[in-house]
Amino acid sequence: MSAKVKILAVVLLLTLFPLISYAELKDKTNQVDYLMIYHQDFETEIQDFIAWRSGKGLTVLAVDIDSIYAEFESTGPQEEVREFISYALEYWAKPAPKYVLLVGSVHHVPSYKIESRFADNPNLNEDSVSIDGVFAYNLHEDDTKPDVALGRFPARSPADLRNMIGKTMYFEDDFEEIAYDNDLLFLIDKEDYSIFNNISKTIQNILPSYFRMKQLTNKTDEPGYATKVEMFDAIGRGTVFLSTYVHANSKVWFREGYIVYDDINSYNFSRKPFIFASVATSQSFDNKDNYSMVDKLCATENGGAVATFAPCGLTYLNQSSEIINKFYESVLSDSNSTIGDNILAIQQEQISDEAKDDDLNRRFSLLGDPALKMPLDYIMSLKKKPKITEERIVISPNPVSDKALISIDLKKEDYVTISIFDLQGLPILQEGPFYASGGRFLYNLVPANFSEGMYICRIRIGNEFYYEKIIIAK
Repeated sequence: MSAKVKILAVVLLLTLFPLISYAELKDKTNQVDYLMIYHQDFETEIQDFIAWRSGKGLTVLAVDIDSIYAEFESTGPQEEVREFISYALEYWAKPAPKYVLLVGSVHHVPSYKIESRFADNPNLNEDSVSIDGVFAYNLHEDDTKPDVALGRFPARSPADLRNMIGKTMYFEDDFEEIAYDNDLLFLIDKEDYSIFNNISKTIQNILPSYFRMKQLTNKTDEPGYATKVEMFDAIGRGTVFLSTYVHANSKVWFREGYIVYDDINSYNFSRKPFIFASVATSQSFDNKDNYSMVDKLCATENGGAVATFAPCGLTYLNQSSEIINKFYESVLSDSNSTIGDNILAIQQEQISDEAKDDDLNRRFSLLGDPALKMPLDYIMSLKKKPKITEERIVISPNPVSDKALISIDLKKEDYVTISIFDLQGLPILQEGPFYASGGRFLYNLVPANFSEGMYICRIRIGNEFYYEKIIIAK
């Protein structure tokens, strides 16, 4: 069938202006970097997003789900979506699409529902599971490894989608303006605390030493004990990543129901969106009548989750924890990658060609934009920081008693910001940005209110970060 189908595209003139054009989905001259599959309910909302993503250098094409149904007749909606994505990957002009975004809930754009491997166990109450990841691998290839980075905006309404798009743009474009207290916040369940705590420790061991981490638990005899209010307060103060190591389902976090859906629904999140990653079965997004907790985190205006990576069905804890460990390793390995790139690399490594019936790795789904740029330049500089020589940056004297002079030789004009943190990652001082015309820039550090001990001095020059230890000895 060669029916004409509706596609939203962007024409780059002096400004980006979204137009409606017509093409054939089986036209093999089609070539795009970023493929969006949307429901017509969201046609207005996606146009600004298309223009924004195109402005980042990606060729974007948005295809109405009904056009796919018209062009790819198969055994049902999920198979038609699957066949279309595979066709684009296999037959469209190269390079093939790098990213695929499903726009809408599963009742707007279907997920891929399969029978659960746990269906025979009545105690587990899981007959089937919806897995977006099945769409990510090419039916025309022999292996079962994913071939494209795939995500979903699980919007149930235009308002939901506006919130998701707005957070994505804000997080990627204005990250440096967001005052986060932590880089990573862990929530740990008191039930099986030792197991969850050990998992969180393995992640902490792979993170940069300067990563600002906080771990909270509902276990009263542990140092990180926190009430529900204190946990939400920590989230509200800002964390780049939020990870839960808890017993959970789509409506409850923690075995005893310490945090439930109504808590998420009623909480007034600050404008500090985070990336959510969890080992727990907390990402069911296919309930027709009700939001899950993760649905709501994504749909929340301004704050909440800008992206989530978690299983959408039951998994084994050891397997889930390995995937989350890989997730953090991956997002810290390349400051130029996107969240979709990271997840695709993990799943290509984790999914075995021999285990063709293994859906557990595919149960981890990305809810969010797969092209979301990870805002990790300031963290990655800890691993890839330029060597600081005495000729470039000098802090003297060090150790410091009453004052020190920070001297920076600049090759050109730039902006300089100086920040001091304690070893727990808490900000103690921030000065700047200062405009510097080039040559030698001088800053007098007077640590009058500092306690004795070691601190980290972070010096930002333009978009580069440098780190030095400072010892206060009064």
